[in-house]
Amino acid sequence: MGKWNLSRRSGWLIVLIGLSANVQAQIESITADCGSLLGPFLGLHDGVNVGPYSYQWDTDLSPACDEAGLTRFRIHDINGGEAPSPGDIPQIYGDTDVGDVTDPANYDFSLIDPLIAEVANGGFNVFYRLGRSYGYSALDPDTDPTRWADVAAHIIMHFNEGWDNGYYFDIQYWEIFNEPDLAHFWSGTPDQWFAFFRTVFVTLKDYFPGLKIGGCSFAGIDWRIAFCEYCAANNLDPDFVSWHIYNSTNPNAWYGNGTIWQSTMDENGLTGENILSEWGMFGGGLHPENTNASGAAFYVAALTYMQDSAIDQTYRYRLDGIPGAVPDDEGFSMINPDLSLKIPAYSHKAFQWLCENTPVRISATGNDTTTGYAVIAGRSLDDQVVQVIIGDHGSIGIAYHITIDNLPWNTTSYTYERYVINDFIRLELAESEERSGSSTFQTIEDITAPEVHLIRLHTNDSTSVKDETIGIAPVGVRLNQNHPNPFRPMTAIPFTTEECMGNTKLVIYNISGQIVKILVDSALPAGEHSVSWDGTDENNQPVGSGVCFYQLQTDGGFSESKRMLLLK
Repeated sequence: MGKWNLSRRSGWLIVLIGLSANVQAQIESITADCGSLLGPFLGLHDGVNVGPYSYQWDTDLSPACDEAGLTRFRIHDINGGEAPSPGDIPQIYGDTDVGDVTDPANYDFSLIDPLIAEVANGGFNVFYRLGRSYGYSALDPDTDPTRWADVAAHIIMHFNEGWDNGYYFDIQYWEIFNEPDLAHFWSGTPDQWFAFFRTVFVTLKDYFPGLKIGGCSFAGIDWRIAFCEYCAANNLDPDFVSWHIYNSTNPNAWYGNGTIWQSTMDENGLTGENILSEWGMFGGGLHPENTNASGAAFYVAALTYMQDSAIDQTYRYRLDGIPGAVPDDEGFSMINPDLSLKIPAYSHKAFQWLCENTPVRISATGNDTTTGYAVIAGRSLDDQVVQVIIGDHGSIGIAYHITIDNLPWNTTSYTYERYVINDFIRLELAESEERSGSSTFQTIEDITAPEVHLIRLHTNDSTSVKDETIGIAPVGVRLNQNHPNPFRPMTAIPFTTEECMGNTKLVIYNISGQIVKILVDSALPAGEHSVSWDGTDENNQPVGSGVCFYQLQTDGGFSESKRMLLLK
C-alpha cells in the first residue's frame, strides 16, 4: 500500500467514510492531547546490566551507551556470568568465613576498580549488586551472615569512603545478592535466606543509614509473599525490593509483575522502591527477534506499558554478549562487538528522544496489550516540541489515523517529521514536511507489524531536537546525567561547551514546567563544566522531593533536558 495522503486533503473525513468497513477496521485510531499533562515520564529506558566498559570485549562501550540513551548500570555478571567476575564478593575477597575482614591485604579491587571508575567518572550511575555471578557455586546457608555483611561493608567503604586506596563516588544503590530463589545461587531454604538477608540488611543499614540498601533480585514470584511477610514481621523495610522476569510473548508481562510485587509490598507496609533489576525477551536459546524489528516493537510496547506501572527503575539484561554465544547472543545483548546497536536497541534510543526532548508526558490513546500495539506521547518544557511513539508488534492493522489536539505553540507553521524502525530502517527520518494549523494535527500513515514510528512536531524556531541527523545540536556540546541521581541534598550537573556559543543557561524546572532555579546564565569558555545544585529555589528555600528537570540552552542553538530525582 502506498502513502496515505488523506490528511493533506480538505475532504479527508469524507474519504474515510467512503472506505469499506473492513479497511476502516484495519486503520488504528490514535489520539494525543497536549493539553492533558500526566507528569514526567518514568526513567525506565536507561538502565542496563554491564557497561559502559565491556570486560569481555575489552572495549569502551560508552559510544553505544550514548546512542541508546543508557545512563544507569547494574554491576552484575561482568564476565558474562563466568568466574572470576569483577566486582563479585568471591573475586574481591574470596571465602568470607576465612581471614580478617578488616585487613585490606585480603581484598583485591584491581579488576573492578577501573570499571566502576569509568561509570562514576563518566557521569553515569551505579547500581551495585553485592554477591556472586552465575559462574560461582551456590552460597552455602551455613555462611556467617555477619562476616559476609562486613565484607560487603568494606566494599562499600572502598568505593564511597576511600578505604584501601579507594574512592569517594557516593554510589547510592547496593543490592544484596542475586536470585536466591534459584538453587544455583543459594543452596538453602527460603527461611534460611530471609534470616541471612535480615542480618546483612540490618548490618549495612547500621553502617550506612543514608544509602539505598535492598534486594534480592528474585528470579520469580514464588518467594514474594513469604519475603514481604518476613520483612513486615521483623520490622524490616528495605530501601528497595528487586526482581527479574524474562518473557518473549507478552510485552505487558513486566507491568503485570510490577503490579503484583507492588501490591504485596503495600499489603505488608514496605515503602521502598520497586526495581526490575533484570529484564528482557529471552532467557536463553536461539532468538532471531533479538536482531530484528519484532524485538524493537516488542520493547517499545513493554516500555510504554511500564510507564503506567509501579516500577521505579529497570535494568535490561544485558549490554554486551555472553561467552561463546551464537551471533544473536541467546537473546541477551543489545549491541554488536563493533558497537553498533542491534535493531531492538533502537527502541531505547526512541525513548531517550521522547523523555529528553519532550519530558512532560501527555495523554494518548491507542494502546492494545493483546496485540502489542503501543502509543505514548510527550511535550517539551518550552512548548516547542511534541513527540509520539507508535509501536505495532502484532496487530493486523495496515495504517493509523492520528490526531494531536491542543498543540502548545502560538504559531500556524511547524514541521512534521516521522522516523521509522523496521528491518531496513533504524530510527531514520522517513518523512519531513511543513505544516500549518495552530491547534490540531492529523495524518494517516501506513504501518505493518512489526514496526515502530516516532512522530515529531516542532516549531521552525525550535532548538529542542536532539537527533544529530537533523543538525541542530552543535557537535561539541553535551549535557550529561547528574550524579548522584537520585540525590539528597546535593547533586552535580556536568556538561560540555564549545567555542563561540554565546550565552549558556542551565535551568532547573519542576514537573509543571515552571522555573525552579537558574544555575547558569552567562558566557562560558569551551570545555567541561560541572555545576552543583543543593535542592533550593531562587529564594534559596528547599524545594519538595520528587522529579525535577534540568535544561541546558545555548545561543548556538543547543537545548537538551534531563530528568533527576530529589529525595527527602
